[in-house]
Amino acid sequence: MNDAAGQTLYQDPVWKSLTGQESSQALGSGWLERIYIKERALVEDTHYGALETSSDYRVQYRLLTPHDQPRWVMVDVRASVGPSDQAFIGFLGTLTILPDATAGAYEVFGRIDHDGRHEAAYTPAVRNPALVEDATSTCGAPTLRKRILSAIGLSRMARRHVGVDGAFRTRVTLDMALIELAEELKRLKSSP
Repeated sequence: MNDAAGQTLYQDPVWKSLTGQESSQALGSGWLERIYIKERALVEDTHYGALETSSDYRVQYRLLTPHDQPRWVMVDVRASVGPSDQAFIGFLGTLTILPDATAGAYEVFGRIDHDGRHEAAYTPAVRNPALVEDATSTCGAPTLRKRILSAIGLSRMARRHVGVDGAFRTRVTLDMALIELAEELKRLKSSP
């Protein structure tokens, strides 16, 4: 359960058995520490992106177990409103542990629901790019293409979350990074 600022006020005691983290340590934004590092930014961006518009959202990612092993979960979060004035008061969410499956069976995603319209906070360029990176020991052209596509997706997401007022320089920097990534991808596509 989160307040209107997106900070966790209560974490079910089951959280400790799932993650090894005390419920008290999960308060505020402490819960983010138990998300697989390569997926933490996606979850955080989706959470705070939904907060900006008081919207429901869904994320699927790997949560770290007490032994720091990744475990796939899906989290559905609903925006809650007060009974009298219908003002946004915070989020209530449920976490579902997904069945163990072969590598690549699940994909990382974050979706924000704006009045029934789903906006992908992150659309993976490849099926579960984190698994691709983990399984890759060499960085040949196909792997580099996948990493660039993943970086483009993340950069586009970051650009959307940077407000236009007072953040012009940040947007320009992100735009330049996107141009460089697109040029590198174009170069790779033309190479054998």
